[in-house]
Amino acid sequence: MSLGNSFFPYSIEDAMSWIGHHLENFESNRSFEFAITDKESRELYGTIALSSNLAFNHGEIAYWIGEEFWGSGYANEAAQAII
Repeated sequence: MSLGNSFFPYSIEDAMSWIGHHLENFESNRSFEFAITDKESRELYGTIALSSNLAFNHGEIAYWIGEEFWGSGYANEAAQAII
């Protein structure tokens, strides 16, 4: 399951499957996934990923932010950091 294909309800099995592909994706230069957290408390707000399409020489950013954190600029800040 990719970050962009998340479904609700999102089970723990879905999360474990998604996390389980991070290292493989990183090592193959396909995508780079990161947690979006509070800088001090480390509370998890969401995730951001940068995918790489070497065949077409471009990439894509995808993110997920917990609904209670929407509108706070976290995705914007994470996107600026990942670029």
